[in-house]
Amino acid sequence: MAELFLKQGHSARAVWTYRKYVEHHPEDAQATARLAAIEEQLGLRPGGVMSFREHLQRIVDSTPGALASTLMGFDGIAIDTYQVGNPDLDVATLLIEYSAATQQVRKGADLVPQAGSVVTVEIAAEHLIAMMRPVTDEVFLGVILEPSAVTGKARYLMRLAGPQLAKELL
Repeated sequence: MAELFLKQGHSARAVWTYRKYVEHHPEDAQATARLAAIEEQLGLRPGGVMSFREHLQRIVDSTPGALASTLMGFDGIAIDTYQVGNPDLDVATLLIEYSAATQQVRKGADLVPQAGSVVTVEIAAEHLIAMMRPVTDEVFLGVILEPSAVTGKARYLMRLAGPQLAKELL
């Protein structure tokens, strides 16, 4: 999968995929060597720089009522996720479905240029709130919150993290 991401020009996803694989399979010398070669080619510190998890964790840990944060492609492939609280909450499936709605909202905004581009999409359900913020044309930052959460804080932290995540995505 990582090599496919590279061929498609998604180097950040490729590095992240290799890092996760090597983390779970440290005995695979070929994968470890390939990861090192890609990181060197991209000018990244081995295992460092692209710490998406730190951004995601900061959002969740700093927002009262936050349950999870994820960096995900609009294609539904999660790059990284940080989750606390309810382990039965399927964040990936929820945001895959909601990302389709976000894409439709973005397309609608394109039809009315006076409105400008979509900054945040918020979906409030009975038991949770999902906020999605495009980071690039292909990737969004999603946060799942309890209904009583401090949504303004989440929105603010997402706004701060967005440009940093975009930069780290290369």
